[in-house]
Amino acid sequence: SDIFSQLAKLAAPQGICEYICMIIINCFAYRSDDEPRNLMQLWIQKGSKDLTLYINEHLRILYRSGLTTFSSWCIDILVTQIYSMDPQTTLKALNVLKEVCENDEVMCALLGKWPQIDKLQLGGDLFLARFLRLEKGVKFFSEMSWIEGAITRWMKKGNVEYVELIEKSIFTELNIKDLTTKDDNLQLHIPIGCPLDVRNDTKIFRRLPFVILVKIETAFRDTYHASMLQTYLQTDETLNLLLIGKVIGKNGYIEPLKIDNAHIISCCLRFGSKSVDNYGRPVTEEYWTRCDYNDRKSAQRGADDLLCVEKTGVSFYFQVNKDNDMLALKSIHYKIDIIPKTLIEKSIPTHLFGELAKTPFGIELIEKSSAIKAFVQDIFTPEAPLLNKRAGLWAIGHIGSSEIGLELILKADIIPFIISLAENSECLSLRGTSLYALGLISKTLGGKRLLLKYKWQSHSQLGAIVCLPQDIKKFFTIAPIEYKGDCTRNAESWKKIEELKNAYSLSEDKLKVLKLIGNLSNHVTQKTALPELKKASTKSPELFMDESLFHCVVMMLTHYNFKLQVRRYIITLFERLLSAPTFLVNYGKAVSLQILPSKQTPASLHQKHFTV
Repeated sequence: SDIFSQLAKLAAPQGICEYICMIIINCFAYRSDDEPRNLMQLWIQKGSKDLTLYINEHLRILYRSGLTTFSSWCIDILVTQIYSMDPQTTLKALNVLKEVCENDEVMCALLGKWPQIDKLQLGGDLFLARFLRLEKGVKFFSEMSWIEGAITRWMKKGNVEYVELIEKSIFTELNIKDLTTKDDNLQLHIPIGCPLDVRNDTKIFRRLPFVILVKIETAFRDTYHASMLQTYLQTDETLNLLLIGKVIGKNGYIEPLKIDNAHIISCCLRFGSKSVDNYGRPVTEEYWTRCDYNDRKSAQRGADDLLCVEKTGVSFYFQVNKDNDMLALKSIHYKIDIIPKTLIEKSIPTHLFGELAKTPFGIELIEKSSAIKAFVQDIFTPEAPLLNKRAGLWAIGHIGSSEIGLELILKADIIPFIISLAENSECLSLRGTSLYALGLISKTLGGKRLLLKYKWQSHSQLGAIVCLPQDIKKFFTIAPIEYKGDCTRNAESWKKIEELKNAYSLSEDKLKVLKLIGNLSNHVTQKTALPELKKASTKSPELFMDESLFHCVVMMLTHYNFKLQVRRYIITLFERLLSAPTFLVNYGKAVSLQILPSKQTPASLHQKHFTV
């Protein structure tokens, strides 16, 4: 007890000894002794913000390591942190809770603390929806009058936002960089056969003897300061590994190192007594990365208003004195990649109606809301926006992913139509979403047996989201399209484009957007047009909700030669317009002018140019 009373004194709001606390935290077992747990809570109360964030991240590591007593005491610490006055601390605690609440036991422990609903809502509806898979969770949030409001929000816009979220995630993961591509980051090599939890458990890597050295030189290359930084491993807000070095002052405490504008800062890396370069490869001489005053021009503001200078995988962080504009070196960060790289495994985000469908009480709420009727209507109605159709398919799939939810779906008799969409739809985005929906339905034994009747084969393992037709050609076969000639060689076509522009009397801003989109057809002008379009879509999103501008863009897509990826990007700019019911209002105007083909419906435009 005497040693723990002495250790308790290490914590201070200034964080002068926080590096010692971080080392000690990794040395405790936390299985049964109360002293380490009490010490951790005391350090959170009296320590710096950096130490608090580090402890919250260490709780994540304890969960990943399989700590059996996690729900009995770690949840208490995390719940306390969501009430913190510091927003960054609150968000960090919620970030950890989002991961640990995949476990039902942890969720029950959290609900037992009766946390404030307004604090949990900071994690968003997708986070709170996880608790609805439990009877206790449904009753808790029902008493808080949250579920009814959440259902209303999801029926209005939540389902559509879910589609945008998951399709963006799929697009990102399918367009990752080549795994063999080398970054400028420090590389840690582990055996290929290591399980995924080894990659996620930073406790293993924290034992590696990395040390960061720093030296400050004058303009004449005279050494002004040289020292070994206090080095430790940490994760940032996106869970990337960082090797961090902080300056230790003459008194043994961490304190920023004041520098002059003429000074040159250099750092290098050691592994034990051996020098390594920025990639972690052994070298015979110290591999220095330099930073000087000229680099300040390219610096960016980071967290806590620190000035950050990026140099080939190394980040220098400076405090700025507002009185005299002098800098002080606070820390140096090395970004870390775990090699060999693996494909990132992404789980399907939680869906509100999918979680509700896992309990009898939740099924009652779905039936009262008439949600399934609305989803089925969107899927069956030809005039419904494609985004709403895909939202309905995802919702039906999630509801049917549980046994009692599947019974609800069978009453709607929608599964044969979803199979027909997956096999025959001309719109490839609907075909792909139907495949995902059927995969969700195949998670249960009843779903597997049902789909087998329609000659769709599922994975033998329960919970697997894999389902394909026994005749694989049914999904991958696309009806041939008849080529009707090149309309760009017809002078009459160009005349119609001008007529369309005059008919709508486009403003200068819209004409500028139209010109930028036209410039995307040329690889030379594309380089300047693309960032300008991105800037316009962020600054003036209302421009891309204009039907008349979209009609002119359709004519461009018809008569200009765009690459497929560019066409998809252009249609993405108008995605919300295409999903709006009011889109059809002005479409008839273009048809009446005989500028847009009357047989070319908005749905067919979307099918041609936005297929996923």
